[in-house]
Amino acid sequence: MSSKRLPRSLAAALLGLQAACSAQPTHGPECRLQNPALDELSGLVASGNGDYYWGLNDSGGQPWLFRVGPCGEDLGHVEIQGVRNHDWEDIAFFDDHGTPSILIADTGDNLARRKRVQLYAVAEPGPETRSTAIAWQQDFTYPEGPRDAESLAVDPRSGDILVLSKREDPQHLFRVPRGEGTVVAEDLGPVSTIQTKLTLNWLRGMVYQLYGSLPTALDISRDGRRIAVLTLTELFVWTRQGDEDWAELMNREPHHYVIPASLEQAESMAITAEGDTIVISSENAGSPMIRIGVVDEAP
Repeated sequence: MSSKRLPRSLAAALLGLQAACSAQPTHGPECRLQNPALDELSGLVASGNGDYYWGLNDSGGQPWLFRVGPCGEDLGHVEIQGVRNHDWEDIAFFDDHGTPSILIADTGDNLARRKRVQLYAVAEPGPETRSTAIAWQQDFTYPEGPRDAESLAVDPRSGDILVLSKREDPQHLFRVPRGEGTVVAEDLGPVSTIQTKLTLNWLRGMVYQLYGSLPTALDISRDGRRIAVLTLTELFVWTRQGDEDWAELMNREPHHYVIPASLEQAESMAITAEGDTIVISSENAGSPMIRIGVVDEAP
């Protein structure tokens, strides 16, 4: 979303004001991204073993997956061969028929002009891997034409690939099927609950009115119980009962967490492998990695 960035001086001033008005539900040490090349972090996901994270830069960046330590340590990167980063926006971990894998969403489309967008799957690289090829690519379109999306997750129970749209009100949740050539995503329905709260967050909400309710990341916990959506100003979390439908669940009132003021451009989010903590970071080099503990009780 770099082409739609708020002026930094204005954002910083308002974030500073907001810091005095809201509690920040964070814990753990002060952590920051330590790889200077990771300056447009747009996607984050816990690795298969949960010991570190995989991250990626967005539009125009190198086709690299970055290894990020639990406190932002630079653990190197892996080049994805044979593809380009048109506008990578999010990343998901999933089991691909027994193979721990990473799914990359090349789905950014600020002006809604792309005829088709892509998903790239790679087997999760080992700790010494420096380059790898994709396992498969899935091109897809939307049923009513192009749209922007920055949020991807895979349901660990069903294997469904979920994409949440961004620049519409309300947003829509889509399921992307696997198939030959270009497939059409299935519209699972609108999500009407991703709205900026004008209580503790009103100072930011006034200026982020155009952007504050727009999803920038999506993740599902490894046990398939919890789904989370990040916007520039807030985090929304729902806890599933059984195998209930995601779109139905996400239209109920979520748990709501205000993003701490230290994040100017919150566009990356991962649920930890344990599922009880969410890690959030931003699109600037050296950004903080914020940890937010989440709860199961009804909001």
